[in-house]
Amino acid sequence: MALKTHKSVGDMVAFIFQDDPDFVQEFHELTYFTGAMSELRLLRHHLSLTQNELAEKLGWSQSKVSRFEDGDSRSIKLGDLRQYAKALGMEVEITFTSVCEVEE
Repeated sequence: MALKTHKSVGDMVAFIFQDDPDFVQEFHELTYFTGAMSELRLLRHHLSLTQNELAEKLGWSQSKVSRFEDGDSRSIKLGDLRQYAKALGMEVEITFTSVCEVEE
């Protein structure tokens, strides 16, 4: 039997869990969110800040910065995201995009 190949991990998850679209949707959302948090970590590195230095600047513990950058969505609040971004000289912008066509 030939092995099925997939273009990405997301495609593989969608194939394996095709009977559970809610799981696939949650997987894709988490992957997107985790990727965004990785970008913030890269920005911190680019600014030559350690997690300890950033934690001190924010009044957080180093472990909170680590959990935040790892994309632990249970521990992330919008206020924290704004505070983190501000400490790096950035601001948060939220955009809502329609996922379906609206009839007029």
